[in-house]
Amino acid sequence: MYVIDISANNEYINFDEVKKDGYDGVIIRCGGSYDGFFKDSKFEDFYKRAKLSGLKVGCYYIPGKDFGKNPSADADADFKYWYEIIKDKSFELPIFIDIELQDSAIRKGITDAVIEIGKKFESNGYYYGVYG
Repeated sequence: MYVIDISANNEYINFDEVKKDGYDGVIIRCGGSYDGFFKDSKFEDFYKRAKLSGLKVGCYYIPGKDFGKNPSADADADFKYWYEIIKDKSFELPIFIDIELQDSAIRKGITDAVIEIGKKFESNGYYYGVYG
């Protein structure tokens, strides 16, 4: 399966061309919590147009650099915000947490928070994965 990862950093995407070029799906950044909680400004548009083009869709969320310092509280806060963004969407591909910004010195806390969020999403019927 060939899939691309996209966000508001990609100005315009012709999803019909993406599909024509042999891609099966897209993983769209939906939001995150670095510099405060945010929703990706192009998530809704990209989601809608990718679906209309017949591409499989998944998403990713990127928590802030301090994610994992307080694992349970971080997992709870980021889950609640992330879930609000995607709760009315359907995904054929997994939803991913992107943990590239965090300091490896807190990796135990990051791991605990990532697992806790994953359990919450899986109990709500989502397939969950980790970008790292």
